[in-house]
Amino acid sequence: MCEVHLLFFFKMKATVYIFGNFTSGYSQYPEDNYTRYLFSSISKSRKSATELVYHRNGELTYYIYTREIANSTNSFIGLCYVFNGILITDFSYLFEIFEDTITNIVVTGEILEFKDDGSLSTKVSQLYTNPAELQRISDYLNSKLSSLGRFAEKLPPTNFSISNSEWKTFSFEQTEAIPTAIKAYSNIRVLKGKNYETDSLKGYAFKLKTLSAERTSLSNEIVKLKEENANLNRQKKQIKWVLFLLLLILIGGIIFYFYAKDKTQIIEGNTVTISSLENDIQKKNQHIKSLKNDSTNLTNKLDDVKSRLSKVHNELQKNTATYLYFDSWTSTNYGQPNSTSKIIYSFYAHSGDKLNIPYFVSSESNCDFLTIDLKRNGYSSERLVYTSGVQSSTYSYTFSTNDSYQLIVSYYKDGSVNRNHDNGGVHRLSIYQPIMENLRKMSEYNE
Repeated sequence: MCEVHLLFFFKMKATVYIFGNFTSGYSQYPEDNYTRYLFSSISKSRKSATELVYHRNGELTYYIYTREIANSTNSFIGLCYVFNGILITDFSYLFEIFEDTITNIVVTGEILEFKDDGSLSTKVSQLYTNPAELQRISDYLNSKLSSLGRFAEKLPPTNFSISNSEWKTFSFEQTEAIPTAIKAYSNIRVLKGKNYETDSLKGYAFKLKTLSAERTSLSNEIVKLKEENANLNRQKKQIKWVLFLLLLILIGGIIFYFYAKDKTQIIEGNTVTISSLENDIQKKNQHIKSLKNDSTNLTNKLDDVKSRLSKVHNELQKNTATYLYFDSWTSTNYGQPNSTSKIIYSFYAHSGDKLNIPYFVSSESNCDFLTIDLKRNGYSSERLVYTSGVQSSTYSYTFSTNDSYQLIVSYYKDGSVNRNHDNGGVHRLSIYQPIMENLRKMSEYNE
């Protein structure tokens, strides 16, 4: 049984699809009519915030993951693996891979991003607006295929006792029953309505939501205090007009005093009123001063919140991506039959580091080959690239263990004729930590 699983591990390949419904409607990558109809139909019949659907069509098996965005059934993103003749039985682990990929997409921030309240939103109206990011996501999902090998089985014959149109539905808590059901049914739906966020995604969302709520609360308090301050200033102006009128009355009363001494009490009463109003003005001025102090304190609190956000940004900036570049190399055995030209790069890598290998070959197809192998200290070599003809591409590899490594690049010529440029090589080799660059992008704060 171990030998069978090992054989599947080396032969296992998958086609990756990315699709979704954004502000300008449905789109997918790559495009084809059958999957477009399949993904659209499955998406319209979703019954949970996140779902994982298994669909079989002959020898092809589809594992279709959908996730709603911003708590909206009309807005969603989907990911799909398509295998030929292979059955993956562990749906719990498939959920982990797809949820981790969603986190990776959000951290990159090219298609999905966080809003100020911590919820997710789409950054594009259609998927085709960012083909480079779609290819990166596809490569990321393909990099997870090796870990699925231990759950791969040969696809059993179709069970014709059950209709191809019949569906079997499970909750996420019932995944232990799926390995049996998946061998009988062509359509299985697994619902997961909660706990579908990774810890890192929940942490970023919670921090953004908390800081946004705090900033909004302080801003509302400042607006309220400014309105109260304006009202008090208006009252102060009204009191001055009252004082002016009272002064006129007082002058009139003095004039009238010479005409009628019996009006003396009125004048005295007005004098008392003026004194009372002056005291009231003094109290109002003290109140205004107190409100200004409160406004200043709240402004300081808002500045403190901004400072804390800036510290988060600066802290992330300290963790800048670590880059390591290697010299380019081109084979030197042009026109030398039955010869090999090679170079060995030695380096140390950390878990999570990503190795980018841009390579090229221009040779006789199926005769003269460019080979790239990766060897970990104390372990057998792992073959990454084996190609001939005219090719130019980039291979990406993510390290899972801290250790010393050797990258062996070689160009082998057989005894036949020379074709094309008869050479191969690599250029712009680099090792870096992409997660640090993504975290720094997420920490950007526009004051």
